[in-house]
Amino acid sequence: MQSLLDLRNNIMAIKAIARVITAVWPAIIFTWLAGQLVGCATPPAAGFPQNPAALQYYSLGWDYSKAGRFPEAIQAYQRSIEIEPSAASPYVNLGMAYFLNRSFAPAAATLRQAALLNPNHFRTYYNLGTVLYTQRKFDEAATAYARALELGRDADDVAIMYVLALTLGPGGQSR
Repeated sequence: MQSLLDLRNNIMAIKAIARVITAVWPAIIFTWLAGQLVGCATPPAAGFPQNPAALQYYSLGWDYSKAGRFPEAIQAYQRSIEIEPSAASPYVNLGMAYFLNRSFAPAAATLRQAALLNPNHFRTYYNLGTVLYTQRKFDEAATAYARALELGRDADDVAIMYVLALTLGPGGQSR
C-alpha cells in the first residue's frame, strides 16, 4: 500500500512540475530564440530564394530580425515570398519573426506552409512545435516534435519538448 501511495505522490509531483514548466516555458523559449536569432552571424542556407529581388528582401528580413525589428522583418519576408513563393526559407524566417513578435497564429500557419514546401527541414518542425507548444496545443506540438525527431537533429532538445508536449496533452491531463 505504501508503494502505491509513493507512486501516486511521485506522479502528482511530476504533474505539478509540468504545470510550473508550462507556465514559464514559453517565456524561456521566447527569450532563448530571440537570443539565438540576434546572435547568429549568417542566415540559414536551406531553401534560399533564387530570384535576386526575393533574395534581397530575404536578406533585409534577416538583418531586421537580427536587430530585433520584427515588424519590419515580417514585411521584408512577406515581400520575398510574394516575389518567389516556392522558396521555403522565407516562410521559416517569417514564421519565427511572427513568433518573436508574439503573433502566434500567423507563426503556426506560416511554418505549416514552410513544411509543405520542404517536408524534410528539421528546423521548420522544431520551430512549429515550439509555436504550438507556446499556444498550449500540446498534441499538435508533439506531432511536430516527433517529425523533427524523425529528421534526426538536436535530438536531446527535441526529445525533451516532445515528452513535455505528450505529458501535457489530453493523455497527460496535466493542465
